[in-house]
Amino acid sequence: NYRAIWISDIHLGTAGCKADFLLDFLKHHDSQYLYLVGDIIDGWQLKKGWYWKQSHNDVVLETALRNKYPDHRWIGVVSQNELAELYSAADVFVFPSLTDTFGLVMVEAMSCGLPVAAFPAAGPVDVVGASGAGVLGNDLRAACLQCLSIPRQRAVAHARTFTWQRATRQFYDALVPL
Repeated sequence: NYRAIWISDIHLGTAGCKADFLLDFLKHHDSQYLYLVGDIIDGWQLKKGWYWKQSHNDVVLETALRNKYPDHRWIGVVSQNELAELYSAADVFVFPSLTDTFGLVMVEAMSCGLPVAAFPAAGPVDVVGASGAGVLGNDLRAACLQCLSIPRQRAVAHARTFTWQRATRQFYDALVPL
């Protein structure tokens, strides 16, 4: 049983949404608070073309109507200070997206001491990788449970490696002379 679970960037309304995995995860995890943040429903994609499976409805019903999470909240845009407070109240940051390319929210969460549980997709591999600040796996339940043993300070230390100086160096090194 967790104090709080954060789930970010589900992207309901896209073909890449892993609604079935999320439903299975929610079925096996209890928490006092469930925070749904970021692109829960991907409005941009829905404008381009309608993609909505029954499992997407099931996610909405499972998260919005569950008696199990009477204190759950859908969180929109909040101030940086409020976001830091909310992150600090959780135990694990769950990032179920297979389509996000970088996932700055993972760096934000780690900077507040949250280990990251995510699929081994491009964004999480680039952000978390083999740092020990999170667990990447196809079984988010197992990844989440493993994250509970990761010291919060390890996540903070890894987040501190993401600097503008490092990003600029990576960009500069990738330039090709004409």
